[in-house]
Amino acid sequence: MKFVTKAVLLCLALPCSSWAVAAVCSSGQKAANQINALILIDQIPSNAVLKNMNMQFESDDGFMRGTGTFSFDHCGGLLQADFAHERSDKSLRGILATTFTLHVSRRVYGWDTNIALRNSLTETLTQKNTLFVDSHIKGIYLVNPRGIIERSGDITEGVYGTLPLTSRAMTHYRHTSDGHLISIKRISSLKSDQSFTQFGYNNASQLIGTQSASRKTEYSYDKTGSLAEESSIQTFSTIEKTVTRCNEWDMYDQCTKAFEHVTVIIPGIAGGKDKIEEHDVNVESTFTYWD
Repeated sequence: MKFVTKAVLLCLALPCSSWAVAAVCSSGQKAANQINALILIDQIPSNAVLKNMNMQFESDDGFMRGTGTFSFDHCGGLLQADFAHERSDKSLRGILATTFTLHVSRRVYGWDTNIALRNSLTETLTQKNTLFVDSHIKGIYLVNPRGIIERSGDITEGVYGTLPLTSRAMTHYRHTSDGHLISIKRISSLKSDQSFTQFGYNNASQLIGTQSASRKTEYSYDKTGSLAEESSIQTFSTIEKTVTRCNEWDMYDQCTKAFEHVTVIIPGIAGGKDKIEEHDVNVESTFTYWD
């Protein structure tokens, strides 16, 4: 996820492309919109043209919950997205609470994004709450003449611990000649915010994996070509493994019910034994279509 204010917009000297309105959508338009949805909201490409999508997910143990609402134009182009996510992680000292919200709006040049992220620790013994992160990120995504996102910029303003911090970043998206996204390179004034992600596809042009220095994700499909499973491993201060399996699909092969198993490995201190936590998350989605 990526983002920007007017100060950053002045640095983005790219031509703006207007949105073509046509009675019939070309295959090129639909393909471009699917690539953009992958970049903006991690939506895996499919043959259907979405009109609306709603999702909710929650674990029984209070570890995670969230909602998402998304709307699309008649060619499958993302018009607006709202996503909210809450998560509570156990640590050696207490509960680490994280809240994340995302709003995406389409503009004539591409999309605007607004993100809010807050992270704090409540100690078990004293109930003292310590704020770690309280940040707001504004961004913009710009498209090339084919209508595919090729560059984005964002600015982050917030408090990290007790210190105010402002950072700026630019992200470049590289595509093949037929439009497939093959890499994302993020350059930031904050070194820890820099990244490079590569994308891989099978012979049927389906996305089968992404990989960066801290995260690896793999996708598998059933015999009909429907997405069946997504697995990922992410390494920061902890190691997190997630496996999501689809249990039910609609008539357009979109997953409507999925089960997500999350394993969090907390490395032991000074050679001590690792702590392992496991959580189960239920994910439900509904879709409406233009076609």
